[in-house]
Amino acid sequence: MSSKKLTISIHFGKKDNYPFLENFLKSFLICNTYPNIRIIITETGGSLEVRNWLKQIDLKKNFINFDGTKTNIKKRKNTHPILKLVFHKKIHRGSFWVPYMKSFNDTAYEKDNLNNYFVFFVEDCHFFIKGNIVSKIIKSLNRIGVNDNHIGLCIWTTYRYKKYNNRIKKINKLEKNFSLFETAEIKGDIFSVMSRKLLKKTGKIVTQKDGEKYRQQAIKDLTKKFLKHNVKRFYPSIAPIVTLDNDYHDYFREKIKKETKKNPDFVLCKILSEKEYYKTFKSNKLKLVTAEDIYKINSWGNFLKSRFMIKKGIKKLVG
Repeated sequence: MSSKKLTISIHFGKKDNYPFLENFLKSFLICNTYPNIRIIITETGGSLEVRNWLKQIDLKKNFINFDGTKTNIKKRKNTHPILKLVFHKKIHRGSFWVPYMKSFNDTAYEKDNLNNYFVFFVEDCHFFIKGNIVSKIIKSLNRIGVNDNHIGLCIWTTYRYKKYNNRIKKINKLEKNFSLFETAEIKGDIFSVMSRKLLKKTGKIVTQKDGEKYRQQAIKDLTKKFLKHNVKRFYPSIAPIVTLDNDYHDYFREKIKKETKKNPDFVLCKILSEKEYYKTFKSNKLKLVTAEDIYKINSWGNFLKSRFMIKKGIKKLVG
């Protein structure tokens, strides 16, 4: 049976963040084995350098870095990724809050086969598990019901998991090495895999306006719709993507730029096989793995820990 299409929609608005987008795409090509993925990149900052670079990328050929260097990174065998580029005519350069919710609206509710799937991301995420974890999550979504559920595709920070509205209600063990953590509260989570059927059933969220206020309004509207239809939310015990936390953006950005100059094939995070993941995080079926856990297995993990402790100490001193 052929795999249904998964659309990964990415918003990109700030030129300075190109190392994150470069890193995301390279890690995707290295890790992904799901055969039918379409990536949509919506660029809203109006950078000609970024747009010209994106036009050079052909996911069927060796990946091209932002600086024009050709890498040895190619798509995996038997995968057929497609890249679609969307360039906004209205430029949002310098805006404090770039309009990524419009990118969600435009791509989440586009015309598509209702048997397909959708997930939204921003550029500061990183594939780090080599294998078909995407397929595992989509199969699990079908098992629990695509019309009434959505499953996260990303590993988040401890802070996010500890938020009251993300608390875990129940752990559902579906396979020997795979569980779904059901959240106690229903919430519209745009970073979860959803079926097009679910998006069609719940209906389009509020029309785009710029600003942080709109973002909050849009998420509240999505949550309201999910509450109306009792759409449950889950975190998986294994997810193929990890978030690169805002607190360390400066370090991550410079690290990627510096190391890519030395090695064009560089990606920030250590790439694990599915087997290595289970071996490293043995309690993953009972306790959610965090982004910090992923950072620790990298050579730069201890530096981040030290930096965090210093920052925490300074905050304590200033009250």
